[in-house]
Amino acid sequence: LQLMSGLGGRMRPVFNVTISNVPGPQETLYYEGAKLEAMYPVSLIAHGGALNITCLSYAGALNFGFTGCRDTLPSMQRLAVYTGEALDDLEKLILPPKAKPKKAKAGKTGKA
Repeated sequence: LQLMSGLGGRMRPVFNVTISNVPGPQETLYYEGAKLEAMYPVSLIAHGGALNITCLSYAGALNFGFTGCRDTLPSMQRLAVYTGEALDDLEKLILPPKAKPKKAKAGKTGKA
């Protein structure tokens, strides 16, 4: 609205964080036999914005892209590290624990 009205840059923005989700292809892509391992989003920040977080899904994975204003967020690396740690914690809470392989019992094997 600020851009359409011509007020962009003349007044404080209503928000300074944008979060979006972009659904990508669910099947694995190849280019001349080379497998595309991952896709990471890159986005823009509007005037007055501090952070843009974009999530992009690809082949069963979800990848995050962080774009930030250097003056407002001088340590973007910490945000990425903390997000990874939080997702690991969330995964531990949601997913069932991995089953441990069963040990073979000693004794008869049934072979003659």
